[in-house]
Amino acid sequence: MSPGTRKRIHAYDWLLLLFFILPGLVVLAAFESAFTLIVEIAKGVGWAFKCLGAHRDECR
Repeated sequence: MSPGTRKRIHAYDWLLLLFFILPGLVVLAAFESAFTLIVEIAKGVGWAFKCLGAHRDECR
């Protein structure tokens, strides 16, 4: 194998790596924001139930 070919393969490896890592990061970021959204919704629902319940003073 000549050095030129080896360098080309190395560059191809990096492209392949980026091709797999970038979508992975995007998916991870999407899941993280979805998780945060779910947590916020759960907090909101909990707050609403607390307001409807006996502890109405805590809503103000």
